[in-house]
Amino acid sequence: RLTAIAKRFRPSKGPSDRNELALPLRPSYGDKDEYALKFDHAGQALDWSVSYFNGLEKLRSLQLERTAGRIAGVSRGYAPLEAIGFDAAATVGSWGLRGEAARLRYRDTDFDASDGRISHWFGVAGIETSLPGSASASVQYFFRRFDGAPRLAGMPAGEEAVRRQLRIANNQFHKMQDGLTLRYAQRLLNDRVDYELVGMVNLRERDYAFRPRVTMRYTDRIKLSAGADVFRGGAESFFGSLKKNTSGFAEVIFIY
Repeated sequence: RLTAIAKRFRPSKGPSDRNELALPLRPSYGDKDEYALKFDHAGQALDWSVSYFNGLEKLRSLQLERTAGRIAGVSRGYAPLEAIGFDAAATVGSWGLRGEAARLRYRDTDFDASDGRISHWFGVAGIETSLPGSASASVQYFFRRFDGAPRLAGMPAGEEAVRRQLRIANNQFHKMQDGLTLRYAQRLLNDRVDYELVGMVNLRERDYAFRPRVTMRYTDRIKLSAGADVFRGGAESFFGSLKKNTSGFAEVIFIY
């Protein structure tokens, strides 16, 4: 099956938007139209697809702006992006296997000068299974291999400080970055209660995020749920920079 999509770009909303309102917004190079193609094959032992995208990145990036070779400030915007990807999934007994790989190329981005988006390879390999007691578990390994790493050596002190902040904002620290995601979920009491534990850790920085969730169906019309989003890590790490976003919640849902 072949699927084609064309649409107009709309910027995403992020948790740092209000903090970054003072930063000038970069022009999007007039590239407001986006296109995507996907060819997928399903229904046999191995499901797979190949996809292509041409448009703008979905989450904003920050980069240096220079005047006469000197830093004039930092700007925010959406880098032009061209991507091609492949993914596959298969079931072997009680195990589910999946993987994906993609090449992301950011056009018109000179990261050596701006510390903006860096073109890279991205990949994921995962395995999941069902467990006794209506439970399931999965683990994934992911990586990003960049064409280069943000530069810090030999920089003037002022520029190095700014570049360190951009490394955090753009989640670009090393030429090779990788990590793990883990998930455990279970249904209890005849499916009236279910909970889920999800965690993610970056192996190089050792920063992590943890997200527990629990839901109870009190009646057919009333549902109770609670959870939290926890971010931890060093000051110069992606999840560590989000510590202030750590939060918990509880809610009651009435269905009419």
